[in-house]
Amino acid sequence: MSGGGPTKSHEANERYFKIIMNPKSRFVFTLVIAWAVGCAAILATGAPAASSDAQELSDLLRKHLPGADESALKKTSVEELIAQFPGRVRWSTSSNSSPVEAKDVEPTVSTRLAEGRFAYARIARLDRNAAALKAGLASLVASNRVEGGILDLRFSGGDDFASVPAMASLVLSEKRPVLDYGEGVKESEGNAVLGKIPWVVLANGETSGSAEALAVVLRRLDAAVLMGETTAGRASRMTTFTLRDGRTLEIATQPTKTGDGQVLDGRGMKPDVELKLDKGAERLAISQFLKAAPQESATRPSPAAAGATNAASSRAARRRLNEADLVRMQAEGRRADSELPSPAAEAASVRPASAPFDASLSRALDLLKALSLLKGSGRE
Repeated sequence: MSGGGPTKSHEANERYFKIIMNPKSRFVFTLVIAWAVGCAAILATGAPAASSDAQELSDLLRKHLPGADESALKKTSVEELIAQFPGRVRWSTSSNSSPVEAKDVEPTVSTRLAEGRFAYARIARLDRNAAALKAGLASLVASNRVEGGILDLRFSGGDDFASVPAMASLVLSEKRPVLDYGEGVKESEGNAVLGKIPWVVLANGETSGSAEALAVVLRRLDAAVLMGETTAGRASRMTTFTLRDGRTLEIATQPTKTGDGQVLDGRGMKPDVELKLDKGAERLAISQFLKAAPQESATRPSPAAAGATNAASSRAARRRLNEADLVRMQAEGRRADSELPSPAAEAASVRPASAPFDASLSRALDLLKALSLLKGSGRE
């Protein structure tokens, strides 16, 4: 092209340069670039965030959860993944709960008599306390005739699976394979003093951990009748892992099995006798029973109290003997002309008058009484 003037291309470049160098134009241009970069960041990291978390958890489960189903590991969210493994994967419970005053804390182990002839043992948490339970039961046997036992594991938990065989040994009269918690099958000792009496285990939907394992193995060994609700389905040993976002998760890294090889999964153990009760009322009944009942007897009046009863009230308390009464009295070595309390008096003796009614405990006592009668009559 001839001539010394600027070309059209050169003129366009000069215009673009002037626009870019203009302060207002540079501000707008900067905003556009920032917006574009932000959108790219959102598209790159924002949308797949949940998928990234799920992938992290999926990789963790694939590595640490034995027998994890590969198809179940392909869920797209963390909550969906956790739901695939009930009882084997769960969020860790917070350790920042408010402190409880010492006077309100239930002892981990409590033992006493119910109705003067049935051993009652309450385990609030199974945690290296087999020796305490053994001592409590031994004191009952030493000075009383014990015809049956109740092991109360309602609302009970714990992570001490190593103590489960020792606990089971207290009610098993022969050596039996009890539990495999990752260290091989552990057996019971096989010399329990109370191994030949009938036992009832009370459990509910909040019986979990090592306490649930104890309930399950006693039932599977036919050492006890299980009464209450299906257990929680959380009877595996758990290991805690921390995710990248700081949340902690518990994974059953080691399957827990009963002595006969049954894996304790998330389904829980269904009771032999099912009872659906209000949890609040049940907690209150347990608490009041433990506070009111003395060590010697939770239900039997003292000799002084019995002696204070006048003749009129004694006559009112008498009732006619039936065949079952005669069988029981014969088994206990009592004469047929002995006085028997009225049905109302017997019902009142199950618990202190001030305590709320504990339906599970009452049903367990009824069952043990029936078994005691059958044994005494020779019709067992």
